[in-house]
Amino acid sequence: MARTDPQLNIRIPSELKAQLEASAKTSGRSVTAELIVRLEESFRSESELKENWLTQSQEAQLAEWRREKASENAKLLEELKMHIDKRWNSPKSE
Repeated sequence: MARTDPQLNIRIPSELKAQLEASAKTSGRSVTAELIVRLEESFRSESELKENWLTQSQEAQLAEWRREKASENAKLLEELKMHIDKRWNSPKSE
């Protein structure tokens, strides 16, 4: 980070500050560097989630496709059951 980068003064709970300081010490970074790494990661994760999630329109289309397939499967199962019943109940020839 350069001294010319903008500064941001914030208030955070003391417990969170202590966690940030401990994490920075463990990772060998300054508190500022630790905070930047964590913020960048949170935005990266958010972006990846948005890319992987379906849009509402896509979810609605998927739900409709699932309903159609369930209906088709139910019809096929009913036809299969009728076919099996017909074969099972037909006179057996020897």
